[in-house]
Amino acid sequence: MAASQSDHYEIMAAHLALVQGQDPRVRTFAEGMVRDHTRLNEDLRKAAIASGLPSPSPGMSSDQAALLSGLQSLRGADFDKAYTRQQVLAHTQAVAVEDSFAAAGAEANLKKAAQSAVPTIQDHLKMARQLSAEVGGS
Repeated sequence: MAASQSDHYEIMAAHLALVQGQDPRVRTFAEGMVRDHTRLNEDLRKAAIASGLPSPSPGMSSDQAALLSGLQSLRGADFDKAYTRQQVLAHTQAVAVEDSFAAAGAEANLKKAAQSAVPTIQDHLKMARQLSAEVGGS
């Protein structure tokens, strides 16, 4: 499930940012990503169970794993720039996925979860764009 993969990537990348990032704004953003994407993933899990579907298993797409791998060797300002660029990309993709499912999803509980997630992810995208411009990642 693409939304669950996105949440997992966001949480893992944010944990790296909390350790390897330099800019306090990046760390603050990362704290929000852990909090919000943990909640979104839990909402998705509950919606799947309510629909009689298996709970999404944690995991990432190969593209997300490659992005995460690219961050692991970076530190400080280099990390901050790469992380914020990735956050713009990841949230742009997440908005597209959630918007699509919110509009045309076949399963009512999952569609409702997507509709609920869209405003949060749109806010994340706006914050990521601003942060990327501020730390020189754009």
